[in-house]
Amino acid sequence: MGMNRLPFALICDRDFSMPTVVTITSILENKAEDTFADIYVFGGDFSIEDCKKFDVFEDYKNCKVTCIPKSLDKFNDIVQMSSISPACLLKFELCDELSEYDRVLYVDTDMIIREDLWNLYSTAELGDNYLGAVLHSSCIMDKTERINGGFLLFNARKMRDDHMSEKLLAYRRSLGNRRSMDQQTFNEYCKGQITFLPIRYNCMPFRYIDEQIPQYYTMAEFNEFFGTNYRSWKDAVKDAAVIHYITGEKPWKSYDIYAGEEWYKYYLKSPYKDVPLKRTGKGARFAKLMRKEGMSGVLERYIKRPLRSVYYTVRGLEFRKKKWASNNWG
Repeated sequence: MGMNRLPFALICDRDFSMPTVVTITSILENKAEDTFADIYVFGGDFSIEDCKKFDVFEDYKNCKVTCIPKSLDKFNDIVQMSSISPACLLKFELCDELSEYDRVLYVDTDMIIREDLWNLYSTAELGDNYLGAVLHSSCIMDKTERINGGFLLFNARKMRDDHMSEKLLAYRRSLGNRRSMDQQTFNEYCKGQITFLPIRYNCMPFRYIDEQIPQYYTMAEFNEFFGTNYRSWKDAVKDAAVIHYITGEKPWKSYDIYAGEEWYKYYLKSPYKDVPLKRTGKGARFAKLMRKEGMSGVLERYIKRPLRSVYYTVRGLEFRKKKWASNNWG
């Protein structure tokens, strides 16, 4: 019986080598025995020495990890307005780079993969669409169709045939200064040609907490929107195939974030397990916020926001939706 060859593409800069190794570890720990994981790491402005950091997976069978250094010079004219690395723009070129594959699975490096993904890779119906991705849960409220760019199943052959790498980069340049590096481009330029994948393939607990504790939507609305049958958002996290640690509070920086202990489990199994982490908790985050934003920021984060969530929770659903839509947090 032959092997199922499954190509993964990951992108990182020098600051993200360790989390990337942990993500790869989760892939290799949970893939099936008959899945060959062909993993490519595209390193933004990597040196040869940087690439050698990924020559550490010799203990795993049926896999190959290849690091490809990529210059970021061509993106110098694209202004970065957030902490997102310009290396993310390499996402536009992945399908050209991996020309032997008709499909390519892109995975963010602040994720853990909990199960073998061959079935999704081989059976998802992309049709004539450019890619498959998971919708944001906030679409429940605003009725839009906006995907998160952290987990993408590319229709690589169509991307190449339609010369999408050049088109996507040109469109991103046309947007001017933005906080989004690539996500807005995929949402706008590929609109109408995206297959929506089940939510369990890009589960974002932080987003659920922000949206569900104030109860901006009911779980009945969540289930109707995503075609699921969860009793709570915590059940959605338990069922997820992919956990995505969005926001700046990463599990390698903080030891008390939701589902962070699961990331730590893969860190301890990874080749980086002997490299000590400098993780902090709520106390350090409080002190950092105090230094950065002063007492007003502390009051907003730790007093006003929790009280506002309680207030919204006891009000009617339509009131909460109007508040969310207007983004009136005052």
